[in-house]
Amino acid sequence: MKKVYLFLFVSFLFFSCSNKSDDLNSLNENELSQKINEFYQNKNFLKSAEAIEVFVKKYPQNPRSSEYLLNLALLYTNDLKSINSAITQYKRIINEYPNSKEAPNALFTLGFIYANELKDFSNAKIYYEEFLKKYPQHEAAVSVKFELENLGKNPDDLINNIQNNTNKSNK
Repeated sequence: MKKVYLFLFVSFLFFSCSNKSDDLNSLNENELSQKINEFYQNKNFLKSAEAIEVFVKKYPQNPRSSEYLLNLALLYTNDLKSINSAITQYKRIINEYPNSKEAPNALFTLGFIYANELKDFSNAKIYYEEFLKKYPQHEAAVSVKFELENLGKNPDDLINNIQNNTNKSNK
């Protein structure tokens, strides 16, 4: 009899866990969008990430897909503290939605993460240079040029140099 209860309990757990994901798959675009927002507002970041993945998989041509991938990357960066997962999402935007309005931001952010978080200056340089090649007139181009000129430099030294140059020009 105990085996029957154990079997029923395990079956219940299995079906209740698998049905949650199936529930998201059964939703339309608007319902999924609402769920994404609801999960995020309730700080259920993993469910929000799952709902975004379902949305992008079901509706890849929807303009919100690239927006949601950017939100997912930010969620991984800021809320879930998973830089590698964030990098994956930024790369997805660049590869799957290269003409989206999110692509320049994703490219810039990849350079920034590699330079400032991972201290991987060779990869940072690659992404920054690709940004300038693709988006030379973008509003962030000035920032990218500054980043490239100062890759690997100590921030305190940069501040001191700026202050020294300011003091010299004021004399």
